[in-house]
Amino acid sequence: MVICTIILIRELFINKISFKEMKILINSSELEGLHPLKKCQPVQLNKMRLIFVIFICILSGMVLALILKWKKTILYKLIWDKVDIQRASSIIITTNEGQKFRHFLEYSQILGSFLFRFRGIQYVLTEKQFQVLEYDGQELERTQKQQIFGLCQLDIPIIPIYEFIYNELTGGFYILQYCFCSFWIIQGQPIGAIILLSNSLMACFVNYFFLYFSRLKLKKQAQIHESYILIASGKLISGNQLVPGDIIKLKEGQVVNCDLKLLQGNILVNESSLTGEIVPVSKSNLEGNNQIYEGSIIIQANDNSAQVMRTGFLSLRGQYFRNALYPKEPNDAFFRSSFRFIIIIGVICITIYLCCMKVFLEQNLSTLLIVIRFFDLFSFFIPPAMPIFFTTTLTVGIFYLKIFKDITGTNHHKLEKNINTICFDKTGTLTQLELKAIRFEGDKMCELIIASCHHLLNINNQLTGDQLDLEMFNLSGWKIDFNNQKYFRLYKEGEQDIIVNQINDFTSDRQMMSCQVKIGDKSYLFCKGSPEKLIQKSKSNLFGEYQQYTKQGYRVIGLAYKEGDFIEDNLIFAGVLLFENKLKSDTKSVINNLQQCKLQLRMITGDNPFTAKFCAQQLDMILDCPILDYQNDQYLWNESTISFQSLNESLVKTDQIIITGSLWALTQQMENNKVNDNLLQDQLIEKAIVFARMKPNQKKEIVQSLQNKGKQVMMVGDGANDCSAITQADVGVSFSTSDAANTSPFSSQSDSIQCVVEILTQSRATMYIIIEIFNYYFASTLTKFVGKTILGLYSQDYGDFQLIFLNFFQNIPYMICMEYTYKLKDLNDSIPLYDMFTKQNISIIVQNILSNTIGLIIISQIISEYDPTPIPTYAKDKMIQKGYMNTAIVLSQYFYTITTGIVINQSTPFKQSIFSNKILIVFITIQFAFVTILIFNNSLFSGFLRLYNLQEIVQNFNGIQYGILMTTFILSILVQKLLRVVIPNFVLLE
Repeated sequence: MVICTIILIRELFINKISFKEMKILINSSELEGLHPLKKCQPVQLNKMRLIFVIFICILSGMVLALILKWKKTILYKLIWDKVDIQRASSIIITTNEGQKFRHFLEYSQILGSFLFRFRGIQYVLTEKQFQVLEYDGQELERTQKQQIFGLCQLDIPIIPIYEFIYNELTGGFYILQYCFCSFWIIQGQPIGAIILLSNSLMACFVNYFFLYFSRLKLKKQAQIHESYILIASGKLISGNQLVPGDIIKLKEGQVVNCDLKLLQGNILVNESSLTGEIVPVSKSNLEGNNQIYEGSIIIQANDNSAQVMRTGFLSLRGQYFRNALYPKEPNDAFFRSSFRFIIIIGVICITIYLCCMKVFLEQNLSTLLIVIRFFDLFSFFIPPAMPIFFTTTLTVGIFYLKIFKDITGTNHHKLEKNINTICFDKTGTLTQLELKAIRFEGDKMCELIIASCHHLLNINNQLTGDQLDLEMFNLSGWKIDFNNQKYFRLYKEGEQDIIVNQINDFTSDRQMMSCQVKIGDKSYLFCKGSPEKLIQKSKSNLFGEYQQYTKQGYRVIGLAYKEGDFIEDNLIFAGVLLFENKLKSDTKSVINNLQQCKLQLRMITGDNPFTAKFCAQQLDMILDCPILDYQNDQYLWNESTISFQSLNESLVKTDQIIITGSLWALTQQMENNKVNDNLLQDQLIEKAIVFARMKPNQKKEIVQSLQNKGKQVMMVGDGANDCSAITQADVGVSFSTSDAANTSPFSSQSDSIQCVVEILTQSRATMYIIIEIFNYYFASTLTKFVGKTILGLYSQDYGDFQLIFLNFFQNIPYMICMEYTYKLKDLNDSIPLYDMFTKQNISIIVQNILSNTIGLIIISQIISEYDPTPIPTYAKDKMIQKGYMNTAIVLSQYFYTITTGIVINQSTPFKQSIFSNKILIVFITIQFAFVTILIFNNSLFSGFLRLYNLQEIVQNFNGIQYGILMTTFILSILVQKLLRVVIPNFVLLE
């Protein structure tokens, strides 16, 4: 084995110094979502080194194989040679987070280039970089496109059970379990080993079925069964056979299963599966309004044709599902802290064992037994079953949210987060989704414009269309007639009819819509849209006098017109239409509650900054703070021009600000160009409370910037424009039942932001329970270690059934019962202490161990004075597993296992009292009664637990022992209560 290792190291060294790396950069794309790739390295398998590695793995008893499984980077270096791409068979990918993955590299004869697949997306080599493979008009046959792009469906992978079980059972903690079980079997304690392994295997199957059914549900949600007619051939084909570039005919009632570009005419679609808003959306073949997204339902069509653009995980809907399938790696700060704590405890236990070595040698213990007992130590400070309890506790938290609060959680790791910053979308989240038209302000033409400038439709004798258009039309008081009209006719008693001849739908680049109408013998162009945009296109500026309405919180729509021609320029600004967007009934009370709990709140919205400011002031999120903007290459402070230097100086003196998307875009550009050391962006992200006129990608950038400042961020939104920010956030919350919500970590059936409070309270309670389970497990296990050490000094040990009862009838059931404690109803300004090295958490464990140790030492000293059994000095390969000392220590251990849980289990400030957990109270009562009976009647289960009658050597010892145990228990409770007052085990948010 040594020779093989030397040869392997030599091969690695020669390969390292003789080969020049051929890394290839990967061009980032927004289609990658949460999983952007940075670079890749072409590699080829080294068969000689692979043989050596296999041989060494066998010689090492597969220990090396496990190490290589856990450390893939080492495996890649051992058996893969870095080569140029022409010789490569695989490629090693590096993500932006530094993770490495190996995937097969293929050469496509069709594309004439190399490509690889990563998490449902293909990357193709173009010139000197890899980039996402998407359709850009390639002239290929349909069969070739099918080979390249695959089926037009979302293929949700379901992990085979054998693969899941293999990955689970070869994890680090399971390997430790195998080691402990081996030691127990060698020591003649096979039953405990069998039970532990059986429980672990059963937990694996339970976890798999949870995963299996969640993936099955996701797979069902992803499937769309539809058929389409190919215009080129006239054939009817299944939707999953579509390929990018296909031109298809659309018909009413179809559910689109890919992203399309509308080529002809106008259609009406329902995008509720993406936005959560059940409002028909008009699409046209004009650039900017011609995208039809997967999941949309065709409401109205008239021989329209569309071209397939993106399929599978490249579609907008596919990206949502991809983010759900491959969420970000959980932040395991608590588990890293726990691991360090375990190492310290391990060092202490090993030190104590070495100090007892002299006694063991005097007892003539065999070398094998000393070695076995040494390795048995690890079972006391490395908890092999602890990860199972962490997972199940998180699962119970998710279950409680679903059952009691109707909040669906899809990722239990999100309950681990210590959220301190919450970002809210405005419309549909803080405010009601519905907008109510209040009135218009302007001349007589405003009434005609609001009656005409819309794209309402008659579907099944029901007036249907955008909610704003419906509100606007109803306010006008006119009536509409669709019969024998290209679009519609409007009429009102005492007024001339209005005939609409042409409609130019709204587009984001124009920020307006228009319609061509005829009133009598006159022709007009009526326009509505962004007031700022219409002002730019108007002859006169009348908007200044109406701007006050924006500052009062109204949603303002500009109205303009012209007579004669139909060019959208040189308009006459007629006035404005006012919409009211009220807060939800409980929004203000919830926001005030969150503020009182010292959480940092932000509003990120696409709305006008004045409207957003008014909403924030209604919620007491801000005072009268300035609005910062950037327009026409100038910085604006409350609409007044300001220099860059003055802007920075003013920011220093200001605590709260509102910024716009255009200013944010400038700071991002500065960051990319490494301008002014990001000073401006740092100031903005720290002081901005409201972010207005923000695009979807900018919402994500803001969340990311907050995270870069060390904040744990929750994003709360209701639509597709919030999805990027929701997936970027540490915790995302949505309200609708759309696909976007289903791929969000949490989605509430209610539209109230009270769900934020419920998630936070459950999260804190769940993590507090996990910390208590951790503290209980270590306090009780280390107490058991103290007992084992005392027994070892008398050449005794725990018996097999004694340990089984202790572990599987006391410890494990108690921890299971702890998981079902309910959270407190109200949120507060405290968060759990995740760091196990804080004096608060350490004091809890140390105090319990000291109290229990004192009791064990006193009891052992009394027994040692009267125990007639001599300590054997002859050579032996096994410790004695019964005796008077054994009985006294085991009974004391049973008692302390119950009382330690009572002492550690606290209620405030995150979860309810222990008495609210009826299951736990019943279990404690039964166990306490059972142990009390055992202490006063040692012979009751003497055969099963191998207990001696302690009354035989010390008269009334049962009363003495019970008195000592109860005294240390009561003292422990009093000391714990004092500690909780002096050094509370939580921290206040600032």
